[in-house]
Amino acid sequence: MERAGNEELTEDTEKKGLGTPATRAAIIEKLIQSGFVKREKKNLVPTDDGNVLITVLPDEIKSPKMTAEWEMALNHIAQNTETADEFLNGITELMQELVARYQGISEEKKEQFQGKAKGEVIGKCPRCGADVREGKVNFYCSDRNCAFTLWKNDKFLASQGKKMDKVAAKKFLSKEKIHYKDLVSRKTGRQYEATVEMVDPGEGNVQFNLSFPQR
Repeated sequence: MERAGNEELTEDTEKKGLGTPATRAAIIEKLIQSGFVKREKKNLVPTDDGNVLITVLPDEIKSPKMTAEWEMALNHIAQNTETADEFLNGITELMQELVARYQGISEEKKEQFQGKAKGEVIGKCPRCGADVREGKVNFYCSDRNCAFTLWKNDKFLASQGKKMDKVAAKKFLSKEKIHYKDLVSRKTGRQYEATVEMVDPGEGNVQFNLSFPQR
């Protein structure tokens, strides 16, 4: 059970809990891919868009009390003192109320979301066809429902002595292969020649295939 320090966390809220570590990793990754949180060494830091998001979200959604109430309801379902239908109906009613109350945000608030609106378009997403834009640390699909991302510090390319720069990202998005003459072997540290092709599995991180020149 997750717990955290916050002025809203009363003793009663703490007792109800805030979920489990099993649910945390996927949520954090989604926030990072959406550009609301970034990693700085071992810390998770909100981006400018993340800070703006907090200012425009309804208080009910931001409050840990709601998460604690839902966690308690799930415990009641497990104990057969509440039904899943009752829980889901409550969530549906809350969402309908929030949607009716908050039809949208002001143009002023929209303009504060810098990253998603102003990143340069460098190609099309291979998964959904939406624009892929350049961010500070990645090249991301502009459709928030799509998780496609090319990281500038891609681990595979970094291990070969290369980076996912704009030129490389554009070529990979155009389904081009990139021929390198100075890749670096992780095992020997020596340079070698190979052609790199990006392969998108449709979910998760992209993968890369290597092909070598015939001798």
